[in-house]
Amino acid sequence: MRVNTSNKYASFLFLLLMSVSTVLAFNDENGVPKVAIRGRVVDQNKAVIVGAAVTIRSATGGRALAVTADDSGEFSIQIEPGDYDVTVKADGFAEQTARISIKAYETPTLEVALQLLPNTVTVEVTSPGEYQPSVTSSGTKTPTALRDIPQSINVIDARQISA
Repeated sequence: MRVNTSNKYASFLFLLLMSVSTVLAFNDENGVPKVAIRGRVVDQNKAVIVGAAVTIRSATGGRALAVTADDSGEFSIQIEPGDYDVTVKADGFAEQTARISIKAYETPTLEVALQLLPNTVTVEVTSPGEYQPSVTSSGTKTPTALRDIPQSINVIDARQISA
């Protein structure tokens, strides 16, 4: 069997060039390897959160890198190996920060689950009328504040009946 050496060396050269270009693609201008971090932002029910702001800052300080989660709640960013604080924010959700440690040549995948912010609403009801009862005993047969009765009650006094 005869082997065509030109094809054999061409294949080897092609694989060598692909390997070098892959390493160079993940190195910065100083030759430090970059790591691609991928992640997904979801809520407590695993529904994706679109447009969440993801900020990655070195634990030793320095410049922060920021990305935004896409329509599928996913994000990707390339950083150098090291320790980082990852902060994720989204409207209506509690901010979450975590410290991660990234090693060279690994491809970490993060899933960040944000919790809904507590919902607080204050309602103040006022009436311009003269008669505003605050307690009744006919609905419950005990003196109970109207706000503590779990059904609708209309209170009509003698003046309203005679009018």
